[in-house]
Amino acid sequence: MATVTLSRPIDHANQRIETITIDEPTIGAIEAFENARKIGRPEVTCLLALLAVDTGLPIEALRKMRASDVRRVSDAIAPFVEQMTQEDAPGLTGEPTPPKSLMS
Repeated sequence: MATVTLSRPIDHANQRIETITIDEPTIGAIEAFENARKIGRPEVTCLLALLAVDTGLPIEALRKMRASDVRRVSDAIAPFVEQMTQEDAPGLTGEPTPPKSLMS
């Protein structure tokens, strides 16, 4: 588990978000990522889908993240996604693309 402190807090719906806690993605989050990828969404949209499911934060709030924060969140998630693909998890088809190079 990792906590990413945002460079600028996100204000959304009378809530201030200063950190995002990253944990191993659930199968539901991986599914959201894969579904967005399958219909041709940009990789950043796939990442937003994954984050919305796993963090419980509204996608509208996540869209307010700064590019540098997206990069750091993506880096924090990448090892979990890579681990899932290396373990050849049951039920996963294809190879999920780890969201580690979104803003490179």
